[in-house]
Amino acid sequence: MSYRIFGRLIYLFTCIFKVSLYRKLALRMKREGVMPTWRRLKRFVREHIKSSLLAPLVYSEWVKRYDTLNNDQRKDIRAHLKKLPFQPLISVIMPVYNVEEKWLRLAIDSLIAQLYTNWELCIADDCSPSEHIRQVLDEYQALDPRIKVAYRKENGHISAASNSALELASGDYLALMDHDDILPEHAFYYIAYTLNQQPQAKLLYSDEDKIDEAGKRYGAYFKSDWNPDLFFGQNMFSHLGVYQHELVKKVGGFRLGYEGSQDYDLALRCYAELNDDEVAHIPRVLYHWRAIQGSTALDVGEKDYTVDAARRALESYFNSQNTRVTFREAKVPCFHTVNYELPSKKTKASIIINFNGDDIGRLAAAITSITDKTDCQNYEIIVAYRKKSCESVLQDFDRIIDRAVNRSIISFVDVSAGSNAAVKACQGEIIAFVSEQVEAINDRWLTEMASHAMRDEVGAVGAKLYSPKNIVLHGGFLLSTGNDGSVITEHLFHGIHKDDSGYYGRGVLAQQVSAVSSTCMVIRKELFLQCGGFDELNCPGPLKNIDLCLRLREQGKRIIFTPDAELYYHQAINSSEGDAFQQVIFSGPEADYLLARYGAEFKEDPFYSPNLHLLSANFSLASFPRITDPWLE
Repeated sequence: MSYRIFGRLIYLFTCIFKVSLYRKLALRMKREGVMPTWRRLKRFVREHIKSSLLAPLVYSEWVKRYDTLNNDQRKDIRAHLKKLPFQPLISVIMPVYNVEEKWLRLAIDSLIAQLYTNWELCIADDCSPSEHIRQVLDEYQALDPRIKVAYRKENGHISAASNSALELASGDYLALMDHDDILPEHAFYYIAYTLNQQPQAKLLYSDEDKIDEAGKRYGAYFKSDWNPDLFFGQNMFSHLGVYQHELVKKVGGFRLGYEGSQDYDLALRCYAELNDDEVAHIPRVLYHWRAIQGSTALDVGEKDYTVDAARRALESYFNSQNTRVTFREAKVPCFHTVNYELPSKKTKASIIINFNGDDIGRLAAAITSITDKTDCQNYEIIVAYRKKSCESVLQDFDRIIDRAVNRSIISFVDVSAGSNAAVKACQGEIIAFVSEQVEAINDRWLTEMASHAMRDEVGAVGAKLYSPKNIVLHGGFLLSTGNDGSVITEHLFHGIHKDDSGYYGRGVLAQQVSAVSSTCMVIRKELFLQCGGFDELNCPGPLKNIDLCLRLREQGKRIIFTPDAELYYHQAINSSEGDAFQQVIFSGPEADYLLARYGAEFKEDPFYSPNLHLLSANFSLASFPRITDPWLE
């Protein structure tokens, strides 16, 4: 064989390999919600062909691909910064006490390396006994005029030291930073860019990760967009937290007595003064939390007093809002479970069970579980059934629900119309839609859901549903869309054990989600009727609950998932609604209607990070983050 023919064969095989790789890559990008342009394909293949492009990512590889700047990108960022009309002065508040010299130097050096240069560092040394602290701080203060230092005459702990640093600040915004942590060089660039995009923002927070003594990054927390109910369960604001200076002055700075959770307390008091649209999330890792011996980043148990301080900060917040709550220990020790009180013990709930006549035994079991395991005594049960398919079992009806109170029967033709008719016949202030396939587990399920639903800011409330094998089937919906115009619904926390805390505790904490399943959903009757109930014309089928939740969100209402309402779900695998599946794809008139009306809500779910995988709602890293670099826009 001649060298020419051999060379052509090699060239041919190379082309076939590239085409195959491009095709596989394009398909994967589509499934993850990223449009596979030719430029993107060539870039990814060129830069990452040696790193098993189609394999699941580990965080270190993700950092190399998407969170490490090259010289060209630095040049582009500097050029973009010159175009930003608003260039706020950012004051970094850094209390210092007896930290090792190398960590202190690395922290300050990470500020000096910032691509955005309009910042000042306000340091307060809390009377450190180590001599190297003053030497290092004096050295840096002489090196850079943006560095200001105050030396306290007595040790007052972190809140007092932070207030001393705050007295030095003259910036428009304050960024809180610990004395041994570091910021990436683009941190303040993203802060400035976000403030130009969202000038109303008075609180800003970013994603974060940890960094060990060897400089290895790990444990990234890719956060939800602003999610107040999740915030009450954990300090998701945390790092990098940026506050409008005037707002911090208004609330009185850091409070003594909340040491260990002084930042959480400050964020809670600031949030109490704001609307939700004045809190901005930046889906970028802008803070590296140092994990060393004695650090909370390494083990929250290192500082048990932080949990107590956080609890007291929460109590103070809810007292300021005149909201009556109690607290219980969450399944994750450092987090909090907030239980809201019903406005009145006389609040009545109407439980609507949609029965299609397939399994009379399941209906009996559902009603028995409700009557046996519901601590809320003021309720009625309404069984809504398909008349034609249920006539043969009606003679057994009284025997089945002879333990139910104030029972009623409503007939209907299709699911949505039947539910709307049943609601109009209800006497309760609270409506609970319950499938015949559910079985209550704990006594608090209805009280828990009703207490959330009675909050003015809440629309619908969903439960945590398990298979009979104690595997989570539903924890709220993640919404997205396929490139073919389909609607994709994925069940958050699907597949984990019921006792698994999930991604950073989210599996056991109440939180906002985009939508919840009508398999077990609670809503105020007045609100349901006010928003028009289920849409019998445009969404008469399985997407009726998605439509209802999105309409409620249009009215500014929150959709809440609460893991404290636990029920088994005995749905058949081949159910048309697909609730037993992790991901369900819908196409047809209902999907077309939802995308036409709520298209923006499906482009990026605000309660699931664009840095996380869309192929499955399991919070794994996205091979292709669904965000673009601002300097390329």
